[in-house]
Amino acid sequence: MSGVKRTMAPSFKAHDEKFGRWEVLTGLVLIFHLIAMVLWALHNKMPHGPDEFIHLNLVRYVYDTIRERPYAIGDVVTWGTGHWPPLMFFVRAIVCVLCGSDAYPIIVGSAAVFVIIFICSLYYCAYVITGKKATAAITVVIASFHPLIYGYARFVGTDFPSLAMAVLNLALLLYSKRFERSFISLLCGVVFGFGLLTRWTHWVIVGMPIIVVLVSVAIDMLKRRAVTKSFLNSMCALSM
Repeated sequence: MSGVKRTMAPSFKAHDEKFGRWEVLTGLVLIFHLIAMVLWALHNKMPHGPDEFIHLNLVRYVYDTIRERPYAIGDVVTWGTGHWPPLMFFVRAIVCVLCGSDAYPIIVGSAAVFVIIFICSLYYCAYVITGKKATAAITVVIASFHPLIYGYARFVGTDFPSLAMAVLNLALLLYSKRFERSFISLLCGVVFGFGLLTRWTHWVIVGMPIIVVLVSVAIDMLKRRAVTKSFLNSMCALSM
């Protein structure tokens, strides 16, 4: 009907593509956190709390296994790191192999990689969902300076790396356009697997959004009565 105004469904498309002050603000926040991580790594020499001490002991155990009993690495992967997934312990143990066993500052400093992943992914998620760079930048400022996030990013554990992997997974899910983009869909599946190897509860954060997208893709396929590209990409992503 000509007198009825048609309402378009939200496309989750960002509107402003120009580089401006909000990217500068996000970049300055990122630089601040990276400098803070380096300073913390240089000046703090002792682990804080029992959890970090346990994690460092497990890193040392994996390090000794790699150096002295490489044939037993399979056993370490299977059950050697207790109820924690093995990925972060192996990454940090490899850092120790390359930089020396007394590499605590380097281990802490290497967490800067997850700071970059977290801030960039969070900015993208907020930007795509709201379409406003100001909202995305403010989201980054509030989240990155939250006491728990700001503090846990400096400890040797799986808490902050798991959070960074989860936000990266959500960013890739958004960027895949409901699994329309094949390579990004596969990358989303790979990151999901690495997220599980970082912390078993990764699926709790990322699982529901993925299920919602999968249901949407399945409904679309049923309506078309044909196997869609999105469905094939989603199955490939899950198989990763």
